[in-house]
Amino acid sequence: MKSIILLSILFSLVSCFKTAQQIQQERFLNTAEDQFKSQQQTIAKLTLEVRDLQDKLNKMSGNMEEFQQSSPSSAEEMMALQERVKALQNVAKENETKITSIRGQVKKQNTFVKKVTSTLGGMTSTYKMANSEFEKGRYKKAKDLYQEALTEKVNAAQKNLIWFNLGYIDYNQKNYDNALIYFSKIYTKFPKSSYAPRSLLYIARSFHKKGQKPEAKQTYEELIAKYPKSKHVKYAKDELKKI
Repeated sequence: MKSIILLSILFSLVSCFKTAQQIQQERFLNTAEDQFKSQQQTIAKLTLEVRDLQDKLNKMSGNMEEFQQSSPSSAEEMMALQERVKALQNVAKENETKITSIRGQVKKQNTFVKKVTSTLGGMTSTYKMANSEFEKGRYKKAKDLYQEALTEKVNAAQKNLIWFNLGYIDYNQKNYDNALIYFSKIYTKFPKSSYAPRSLLYIARSFHKKGQKPEAKQTYEELIAKYPKSKHVKYAKDELKKI
């Protein structure tokens, strides 16, 4: 029962927090979707115009046949009709060119969307740079780089390390609410991760620092029960006695 309550608390912390990667993906895909809809509407409009022009051309072609069979006195009208047909043909050709161009843009955009979607959050050197800054104790720079790395392609293990180190930075800067969010994301999303026991330990410590002793006690007990073989259990037991 205690475990369920704790998970509920942690889930509530995580569920109200979207990652920078999710926000970026949503913004990108929404923009791409809007552009695609706009281009499709333009194509549909131009297609209708081309069809309308074709109907007019067909009608005029019939009129021209009638004029060709008429008396010579209709030559002036015949010339005017030919000019009108030529103008309509030019407009139709221009619209068809526009349609071809827009369809080409849509094709390129779709290819680009697929490429960006598959690599959005693609792994770069940002992750390594962030780790380097963290190891040197340059936490402000490391924090910025870690947050940037989360918008790139990182696997589960790398994501766990990023979340843990971000939580650790916030914990040391006494930003306990933020620390709880990062540590909770690890425990709720990757409970079998090697970072999960450590995350629970720091969740308990964060609750304790915030003066939430019942939650801290419950979290220490959760760590001891859930990961009895973890080396962090020793710290949990020692710190639990102080509550």
